[in-house]
Amino acid sequence: MPRPVALAPAHRLRPVPTPLARVLTGSCVALMAASMLASCAKDEPPVVDLAQPPTSLNQLGGRIAVENSATADRAIPSACDLLTDATVKSVFPQAETVSHVASSIDLARPFSDEEPTPIPEAHCTFTIDLPVGSLEKDAGSVEVVIGPRDSVVQDDAFTTGIDDDLVDGTAGLQIRPGSCSNASSSAVQCVSADDLFSFWVKTSLPRHTPSKVSDDDHYRSNGLTERFRSHDKEANELRRTYLGAEVSRPLAMSILSRLDGRERHPQ
Repeated sequence: MPRPVALAPAHRLRPVPTPLARVLTGSCVALMAASMLASCAKDEPPVVDLAQPPTSLNQLGGRIAVENSATADRAIPSACDLLTDATVKSVFPQAETVSHVASSIDLARPFSDEEPTPIPEAHCTFTIDLPVGSLEKDAGSVEVVIGPRDSVVQDDAFTTGIDDDLVDGTAGLQIRPGSCSNASSSAVQCVSADDLFSFWVKTSLPRHTPSKVSDDDHYRSNGLTERFRSHDKEANELRRTYLGAEVSRPLAMSILSRLDGRERHPQ
């Protein structure tokens, strides 16, 4: 008589997974992992990445040839010729596009009662399409102004917050040829090495993180992330000063390189 076959207890019986079941199980795990990563990404505030512009004259666009007289408007280079769109974009690696437009600007002379003189194409605005946080709807910009050596920009945005001497131009006269000095929290003023021109570079980036995730603005340069609190006047001033050091000054050194015909590095 055949012996009865013993059955395993119900709790020990496990179905053998079919190939299809294995595929579905793997897909579920992958979807869960992707979902978790997406969730984590949503929890991280947007960061604006900043980089240094190239130092090679060829990469910067080559030397800028200027006439030997700085007294005539025609001898003053167009402000839009001082930087290329590619150079500005190199400082903002996340930028999708950079465009520019030239305009005239009123420049005065220190200790003069004469009316400021509008100089054609002495002002250039580089608009930066930066799809980071709320900057998708509010573009940033880099502005460049150039004029004769003893020019004074009639625009408080270029000279506010440092010293009253900047308004009448006496501080600008103290800048050594081939060097730069802070003109405001986010702007620098430089003098060409041949002592013919003064120029200014100013960076404007609206806040990019007014969201539920974080109300602080984050910037990353050289692998270091800086955070600036919002709704804080002092912190916002520090943010502009940071942009002046990380963007305006390196771009100003690029312009000095092109005017001088030799490579320079940020001071």
